[in-house]
Amino acid sequence: MTSDHFFYIPIILMLGFIVGLLLGRRAGVNSVLAEQEKEARRAARRAARAASAKDASDPEAGNA
Repeated sequence: MTSDHFFYIPIILMLGFIVGLLLGRRAGVNSVLAEQEKEARRAARRAARAASAKDASDPEAGNA
């Protein structure tokens, strides 16, 4: 084993660690954003259902 291995192996390990951290952070951020978008769509559907239920149960809505 040459002295190059004492530098090469730790440098490659650190590089892999840093790349893993960066990719993991990006995946985490994308996961949170996707969950927020999902919740926003869910809230919009609930609001639309509530509005249509209110219109259907409102007796004056049909007379207008």
